Amino acid sequence: MAIYFSEHKGLGSTENQVTPENYKTIILKIGISKMPETLIKGHQFYSANIHEYNSNNSIRETINDYLADLNRYVLSLPKKKQDHIFKEDKGYSGHKWEGSHYKQAGNLKTSEIAALIKKELEIQFEDIAKFSVTSDVFTGGSSINVSIKDVTFNPYTEHFLNALKNGQTIHEYQQAHKDDWNRYPERFNEEFKTFIDKVKSIANKYNFDDSDSQTDYFHVNYYDSVSFDENNYLLLHFSDNPEAKRKKEWDEHWDKQKAASKAKADANK
Repeated sequence: MAIYFSEHKGLGSTENQVTPENYKTIILKIGISKMPETLIKGHQFYSANIHEYNSNNSIRETINDYLADLNRYVLSLPKKKQDHIFKEDKGYSGHKWEGSHYKQAGNLKTSEIAALIKKELEIQFEDIAKFSVTSDVFTGGSSINVSIKDVTFNPYTEHFLNALKNGQTIHEYQQAHKDDWNRYPERFNEEFKTFIDKVKSIANKYNFDDSDSQTDYFHVNYYDSVSFDENNYLLLHFSDNPEAKRKKEWDEHWDKQKAASKAKADANK
């Protein structure tokens, strides 16, 4: 089905305009259902094709024509409505925040944002840490997950290091000290806590959050998580620790299971 838009005309000089960078926020204020039918079709085309805006000239021209028509429509609205559309957005929650690069993420898929995050982490912490950055898309949203696989500095407190050297596992230490990751476990030192804060900041550069947990309302560009693969770290640096040994045994068991499953599948071909 072809969608046609009117010829691109000059918008004149106006400070406030709808652009790909602010589209997600502005279109909600305009009210999609209240727009003329041609603009609703334009919105549908925009939503389906914006991820190709920078790579496909034909799509970019069509979207630019739609945005030009949309801006002329906004300029035809009462001044009070225009002021509402372009005023500072504090969101539904009243305390909406945007990452420093959020407006640059308007045309990007979550997987593309994840690639940018990984690149920046690798540059920022080139000789300090190794990362795995993955993304997922699901009904109702998407996610970016940063896993810290290794660090070249000691992340632990002296107290926990001694416990490790004496063969104590993380679980045993947690039970003894009421350790809780969500409030920075007592086993991690200040250097590691600062490092985690920096990683979280980079992971959220392209994000925004207008959620209100008190009303179970969640609205983000993507859900994010930052984790430390402690089992992998222990295996690399404390291979004699019982927890590291269990991980090694489990990994070896899992590799055998996968190899057996593959051999069975190959045999049935």
